[in-house]
Amino acid sequence: MTFLILSNGHGEDVIGASFAREILEQNPKIKVSAFPTVDDGKAYQDLGIEILGERKIMPSGGFIFHNFELFKKDIKAGFVQMTLRQIYALSKIRADVVLVVGDIYALFLSSFIKTKNRFYYQSLVSIHHAQKEKNKLANRYFMEHFSYFERAMMRHLVKQAYMRDGATADYLKNLGLSRVAALGNPMLDSLSGLAMLEHNHPKPTIAILPGTRKHANKALTIILASLSQLKTGQALVAWAGDSLSFDYSSWQKIASNSENGLI
Repeated sequence: MTFLILSNGHGEDVIGASFAREILEQNPKIKVSAFPTVDDGKAYQDLGIEILGERKIMPSGGFIFHNFELFKKDIKAGFVQMTLRQIYALSKIRADVVLVVGDIYALFLSSFIKTKNRFYYQSLVSIHHAQKEKNKLANRYFMEHFSYFERAMMRHLVKQAYMRDGATADYLKNLGLSRVAALGNPMLDSLSGLAMLEHNHPKPTIAILPGTRKHANKALTIILASLSQLKTGQALVAWAGDSLSFDYSSWQKIASNSENGLI
């Protein structure tokens, strides 16, 4: 049996790799391969999973529609040409089972793969995001809503679709999509290691996870500025590796481990 995982993003690759790990543990004879469309697929490489297709990290890091400047940078870096080459490569693939991890774009790309068994984990959109706000940016529509086109693809291409939460699954069922379920967020299942501290602070505590992308420092600055508006509370900032160059000399160090994790 051939099992292909198509994912479009760093986090999506991590989720896809966790699925691949479980599949191989249950049946090592299954031939699992991956097609990361946005990131370099390191999560799959670490497992020794065969990687198909062209890999090139764009300047936006996968956030091409977040603002126009990122869009222009990706176009100049060859996003259109890379996408066309990916579509061509996908059209040559036959797989017994395809698992799509991502959003409407990933599902669209998967439509070029020849398979009779396509499954879809929507890792981006939750009904909890769909707030009615005036002057909302149009580029965020596909990040926060299930468009007609995505629902149509789920109805006609997918054997089973999985959502991040029960409310989102119920929302889609009310729209007439019957093959929808919610099994939780696999991203959390991918966490490993021992707890670094026990929380016993009397004040309300907010955990801040700036991530490992290039914009982590800028994101942390904005988050901390927002927290300064709160009247009370305790913030815990946690990150791994040396990706954060933020000046934390005045902070209180609580815990660390051998992998440069710091809280």
